[in-house]
Amino acid sequence: MEFKTQPTNSTPALTAEVAQEIYSLIKTYGSADRAYKDKGNSDYEPEHFSIVDKEIDRIVRELNEYKNGKLISAEVSHIDEETGEKVIDSEAVYYEYTTDEDLANQVSSDYLDVSLIITDIINK
Repeated sequence: MEFKTQPTNSTPALTAEVAQEIYSLIKTYGSADRAYKDKGNSDYEPEHFSIVDKEIDRIVRELNEYKNGKLISAEVSHIDEETGEKVIDSEAVYYEYTTDEDLANQVSSDYLDVSLIITDIINK
């Protein structure tokens, strides 16, 4: 008789509420590693600190791309057969920063409040 077992994962799923609390700890202690260790082995899973830390990095990277004029749609052009010149059908469109609220709407996260990251990191 052959027994088949499913791998088990003892780490509970990360929730947005827990991620936001971990974000606060990372902000307080300066890094995910220090936040986990300095809090005295924390009430949260070490994997969750790593996930939140990577999510912060992703959000900051994307926010900076948008704030610096991220390409939204590329230029569309063709070569005119008669003249051989390049004809631009539509110009390239870049994101133009207007407000922090609009910037926050450009990036989403299942775990963290993007507006808070704009306030804490981007506009610091």
